[in-house]
Amino acid sequence: MSDDKVAAYARFRKLGYTPDEARILVHSKVEPDVVGTEDRSDDDKAAYARFLELGCTPEDANTLVRAGVEPNVVGANAPSAVPFVGAALYHDLDDINGRLEATGGDGEAAWQEWADENERNGWEG
Repeated sequence: MSDDKVAAYARFRKLGYTPDEARILVHSKVEPDVVGTEDRSDDDKAAYARFLELGCTPEDANTLVRAGVEPNVVGANAPSAVPFVGAALYHDLDDINGRLEATGGDGEAAWQEWADENERNGWEG
């Protein structure tokens, strides 16, 4: 492992990530500064690492974690769920994880359900 990778691994460990999570983060070429030093629960750290494994960028993984999305809800759909999750956060939509769960983790289907809900309620965008 290069000196840069060793330093990044050590930084992730210092931030509280497990050895496996730190290896995933280093392998995914995530910079420790991208993750930040904010306190994250063990569940959030594990979710972040899992989203990276599922193909999300570090920024997308942060968005999903911030929204409270569970990796097992979106699974392989995680990268494609990000546009819905970002819009849902922006519009302060409630129960983002539940909406994704109702559509089998499909972000596009969750987006369509949200649009249909707005139409039924007579709301305009």
